[in-house]
Amino acid sequence: MWFDEWLEQNVYTYHGRLKRKQCIKRFTKALWHFIINKGYNWQITEYHLQNCIATGLYENTGKSHIASEWNYSDVNTEYSDDDLNHYLHIVDSYAWSTFWAQNSSWGDLDKDEFRGEDRRQDIEEFVWKQINILASPQTQELYEILLGGEDDVPSTPVGDVYLQETVEYNGWGGIRR
Repeated sequence: MWFDEWLEQNVYTYHGRLKRKQCIKRFTKALWHFIINKGYNWQITEYHLQNCIATGLYENTGKSHIASEWNYSDVNTEYSDDDLNHYLHIVDSYAWSTFWAQNSSWGDLDKDEFRGEDRRQDIEEFVWKQINILASPQTQELYEILLGGEDDVPSTPVGDVYLQETVEYNGWGGIRR
């Protein structure tokens, strides 16, 4: 089936029959606001998110979570472990389950449908890769907590100290400063 035909298919929801593309538009709008309400900013547009979600659902139809590929837009590559842990604390499994209960009333994402749970996991992982970590209020809050209220908020993610010294001092030279 072609992508355009797939988008035009009628799917059944709690609200009756709708075109799949309408469900995707509603879903991405809800997802967009869900992440913003959690204190994170997107690094992509809502329209780009919609395209990635539609493409991911179409191309991974019938695939397991392990076999699926959502490499459409990995923009969040510079982050520390603290950033990821804080995100997983804020957008935890309870937050996701509440979101899914309100926004997955159609076949592609319904947990009782074939591969519906796999697509949910795909989307949860995909979302993390689309966030603008450094510009998000949650990240600023995290840095304030980590630095004990100091004004010196790091402008770049924390990296390996030894590698940083190697780059900054033209090699480590066996002397630790």
